[in-house]
Amino acid sequence: AVLVVGVLAFQFINHTGPFKNNGSQSSNSTNIKDKEKVHVDRVVDGDTFVATNSEGKEIKVRLIGIDTPETVKPNTPVQPYGKEASNYSKQHLNGKDVYLEYDKEKEDRYGRTLAYMW
Repeated sequence: AVLVVGVLAFQFINHTGPFKNNGSQSSNSTNIKDKEKVHVDRVVDGDTFVATNSEGKEIKVRLIGIDTPETVKPNTPVQPYGKEASNYSKQHLNGKDVYLEYDKEKEDRYGRTLAYMW
């Protein structure tokens, strides 16, 4: 659990997503033109937030590559460090504009948008 919070913190502190770009361009380049800008309205927990996209539509976003301890899962007690992960995300994301990059699967089985955040 501590490792998960550490990875989450590393990504936010470095503002580079899962891998730091050393400036070289590749086919996996993180070009901002390929991303969708959204406004974070509220954080649900450490790895999920509600945002408004450019069309004014509210979407629930589940971050790819981040899995924080549960805090709001039905019939599940709050897991250790879940509140800390949630508070960290709230502190760094609420009210911010971020960019989303989508993978092959754009939605999960719960209807949440799956995305990497930049």
